[in-house]
Amino acid sequence: MTPQKLKIGNDFYYPDFIRLLYPYFVTMPDNLSLRIILLIDPDETAAAELAALLQSRQDGLRVLIYGAVRDAACILRGGTVEWLFIRITAWDDYQLLAYSLPILPRRVVFLSGRNEKCTGHLASAVDGHLQPPYRAGHLAKIWNKMTEPYFIPLPLDIFFIKCKARYQPVRYCDIREVSRESGQLRIETRDSEYLVAGSLQAFQERLPVPLAHTSRGCLVNEAYQSGWWSTMKIGAGLSF
Repeated sequence: MTPQKLKIGNDFYYPDFIRLLYPYFVTMPDNLSLRIILLIDPDETAAAELAALLQSRQDGLRVLIYGAVRDAACILRGGTVEWLFIRITAWDDYQLLAYSLPILPRRVVFLSGRNEKCTGHLASAVDGHLQPPYRAGHLAKIWNKMTEPYFIPLPLDIFFIKCKARYQPVRYCDIREVSRESGQLRIETRDSEYLVAGSLQAFQERLPVPLAHTSRGCLVNEAYQSGWWSTMKIGAGLSF
């Protein structure tokens, strides 16, 4: 079974979408000094659709597509990513890698799956959010907003909680305590509480910041009141 090439403009790439079926390889840019738009999405059709819209903008940026963060690590470490378009489900993996990046992407747009139902409100919760079918007008609105000279991005030291049929972004510094309750996890934050499925171990493993285990069998954010969050490099949450 031979992988098909994906043609974007004058460039060909082998996106790494289905590693279990057979290996793909993504060609490296000829000139690594070029600024890059990086798409991370396991949905090949949706990624190609968005890439075509981005390529048509003719802003002198090269579009690269990867199916997973681990496969895009070489590009991210190159420090030439101007825009990052990334599936919400891949964001935790990116944050775990972000500590080691010399330069973080300047702009981040979150992507949802074509059939996901929990993301309609995200346009007002993050700087940029897109969902297939992609429309040029919607992309242009986000692009223009995020390239305004005085645009101030929202903090990106966040993770997403899926609760009550919604993806909710939560800042790491706003976590107070995570405990077990009736087979679920209760996540207490600065402003809200959430009940979600999962285990304490899995919750800790998805975060790039440590939480302390207590004798009560819960996780506590000891930095919640200590004030050192502003000095840390947390994911992509630096000021650009």
